[in-house]
Amino acid sequence: MAGNYPKTEFQVHLGDYVETVTTDQLNGFAELYGIDRLIPGRYSHLFILNLYSMEKHQGIPPDLVTQEIKALEQDSQSYMKPETPYKRKPLRGLWHKHFFASLPSTVAHNLSNELGRRGVRQAVETAFHPSKGDRVTPEMISDLVSAIVEKPFQKRSDEGRLTGEWIVYAKHRDQNYYLCISSHKHGDDAIAGNLRTVCCREFEWLADIMDSE
Repeated sequence: MAGNYPKTEFQVHLGDYVETVTTDQLNGFAELYGIDRLIPGRYSHLFILNLYSMEKHQGIPPDLVTQEIKALEQDSQSYMKPETPYKRKPLRGLWHKHFFASLPSTVAHNLSNELGRRGVRQAVETAFHPSKGDRVTPEMISDLVSAIVEKPFQKRSDEGRLTGEWIVYAKHRDQNYYLCISSHKHGDDAIAGNLRTVCCREFEWLADIMDSE
């Protein structure tokens, strides 16, 4: 963590439910999952809050995120799309790395990208081709599932092209600083606003990166 950041509280809003989470809780969470040892002093409270919320409210284990951090820090295996810099304001100068959240929307996004516009239709026409008879068999269903789910997903995994939610981080003095976790549904302006509110107070150099031309 950035030094001397005062203890504070965060309000997590989920519909009508509001949960108060303290920095002491977040520090304990980081210690529980070994994040304080993996990237000591190089993660924000916002990053840990995002991890905490994902596990508690969506059932997404932090290990899915730490696996990709290890790929960045230790050059370990990753099946996800390589890290990419943001090219446009307000996030230009920062980087993001995908991790695979086991959510229906994430799976659907990958399959849609791999199959393209006509992929599903072609798979259906092949699986239920008239030459196979006029009755739907279990084998036809199995062939269709394989063609539109198993094979395209495995192909993207084998080629390191899986996409998912984003780990947003900054590079400073040849090290990675982990700022927050975001999804495709969050706009760049919203992400930048959260970073300025929380992370720029923890890492004073971050504002210079975000404000650079």
